[in-house]
Amino acid sequence: MKRLNARTEDKQFLVARLRTHVRCLMGMGVLCAAIEAAPPIPDAPTVTGASTGSIASVDPSMSIEPSASIDPSASIDPDAQVPTIIVNDNGTKSVMPVGWRRTRHGWEHVSTWPTFNIAPPPSINELIAKQHAREPQWIRNAMSRISRVPPLMIALIQITAIVAIVFVAENHRRQRTTL
Repeated sequence: MKRLNARTEDKQFLVARLRTHVRCLMGMGVLCAAIEAAPPIPDAPTVTGASTGSIASVDPSMSIEPSASIDPSASIDPDAQVPTIIVNDNGTKSVMPVGWRRTRHGWEHVSTWPTFNIAPPPSINELIAKQHAREPQWIRNAMSRISRVPPLMIALIQITAIVAIVFVAENHRRQRTTL
């Protein structure tokens, strides 16, 4: 097998690029480690209760839909297997399923399902407020400063940076060829 013969300048260039790539990989590794060291996101509330046919209860800190009430005309007899009807404030009715259902996890009895799924999904304003509360202050400050910069200015900065990099690289190449 033949050895690859390269000029000293090419070897130095390749070694410099290799070092740059190693530094980038180390930086990404540090970033990944920092992400892993971040505090975990809290899990969904745990369901308590038995799967013997009774409706499971949810952690007391979670509430079912506050605007929902159970229709008093609905049957409450657990042996009758009559679905529970929930009447919302806007007049719509929802029927809770009863018995066994085929889901992506296989056959499940609906009594093991968490009852907090009844609540409507949070509004976009609630999601924004929750995310705002989770973010550290320095991120909010940085993002507010960045959001005030017009998009054309960001594009101009990017183009200027590219031109500067190309100019420095060309200048460096010219100096190396003249030596």
